[in-house]
Amino acid sequence: MRNKNAYAKRMEDFTDTILVCCPGCNKKAIVIYQKPVPGKKDQPAVKKVSCIHCGFNKSASQQSSITLITNSNKILPGNYIVIGLPIDPFFHLPLYLVTDCCKNQLWAYNAEHLVFLKNHIGASLRERDVREKQNNSIGSRLPKWMSAAKNRDAILKAISFLETKL
Repeated sequence: MRNKNAYAKRMEDFTDTILVCCPGCNKKAIVIYQKPVPGKKDQPAVKKVSCIHCGFNKSASQQSSITLITNSNKILPGNYIVIGLPIDPFFHLPLYLVTDCCKNQLWAYNAEHLVFLKNHIGASLRERDVREKQNNSIGSRLPKWMSAAKNRDAILKAISFLETKL
């Protein structure tokens, strides 16, 4: 199995719908992100979270945002979009699709993200087009433990577990 797509996808490609733990009842809720229309400054990005179980509903919009990619626990004041942690980028709620795996946490934003991870991890050959600089792609940014062949079976088993939560 070959996977060339891993170096064309970015985390932002999976942020339209994100499954989170509802802050009201801790069941599955959804964060919806509607990107701003390019060239229209009067139409800001729209972010909302809602839960069908308890009715929790919250929305937020803003004109512009800053993307903060961090692995530290440092808290910075401001309204940031956080990418790269097991929380949703906008409301910072814990993700619903999270499990322990290989002494780490395996997480995904949604079903599409899970399929992507399954295909990438399960690929026996991961080809990268070195002519293009794609260092901001998911394929180039996954932690080493996820790319290690020795962890492949355990990660695929954990992904299968997360698929049962959908």
